[in-house]
Amino acid sequence: MKKIGIIGGNGVMGSQFAKFFKQAGQSVFICDKKEGYSIDEIASFCDVVILSVPIKSTPAIAKQIAPLLSKEQLFSDFTSVKASVIPLMTESKASVISAHPMFAQANSLQNRPILLLPVKPNNWLSWYQNLYKQLELQTIIIQPWEKHDKFMSIIQGLLHFIHISFAKTLAEFGVEMEDILSMCSPVYKAHFALACRIIQRDPSLYTHILLDNPQNKEILNTFIEQANLNYQYICNQEERQFEEEFLSCRDFLGNVGKKMDAHSDSLIQMFANLNIKE
Repeated sequence: MKKIGIIGGNGVMGSQFAKFFKQAGQSVFICDKKEGYSIDEIASFCDVVILSVPIKSTPAIAKQIAPLLSKEQLFSDFTSVKASVIPLMTESKASVISAHPMFAQANSLQNRPILLLPVKPNNWLSWYQNLYKQLELQTIIIQPWEKHDKFMSIIQGLLHFIHISFAKTLAEFGVEMEDILSMCSPVYKAHFALACRIIQRDPSLYTHILLDNPQNKEILNTFIEQANLNYQYICNQEERQFEEEFLSCRDFLGNVGKKMDAHSDSLIQMFANLNIKE
């Protein structure tokens, strides 16, 4: 059993992990703005210290707590953007294993993915990985840690950008949402649902996922260039060129594309009988 201190332990992510850590038999201590232990106290007696605060606040708090930790402790975090945080964490004498839960609030953690970045793990990696396996999470190791933000520029940056831009386009056109959705087949309802899911979440979180990851600019610039190219094919009625682009995407996706196509059937079925006006 370890003493785990969670900075920001009353937030959505911090509070749910506090609950699950306790269920796994660990001692959990909370540090938050209005209650719980102070940062100095958490640093003084906890074996593991985890930062679970908003992206914009994480670097400052990492810098504050790093000098307080000893080589016997483990320093971790749950933030979505690592480039501005991990270098500050490594200034500590503590071992450093960064983490990124790839989900928001969840009633069950079973088979949910969590990324572990062993920056300076020393003897802690096996214990830390097993802790999350106890919670039935799927642990994924990323080495070197610098790869994380590049991966997230695709998984989070690009996809969130697409969904937010899609919703804004609907707003600019003054789309009557209920009327449009009443005409949609299940596959189109699924696309609308994913965009709506993002827009219902914390705007600050998604703003900083997009603004703070330095890798986002390159991937979004490539996306915009490709979108402009396809737009020109459409404007110029270049049927052959557009079809070639379409088929080149199919070739790139290969077997993964075929498998995901098959898996999408179960998702689409969920929307088959959805009544938006309920």
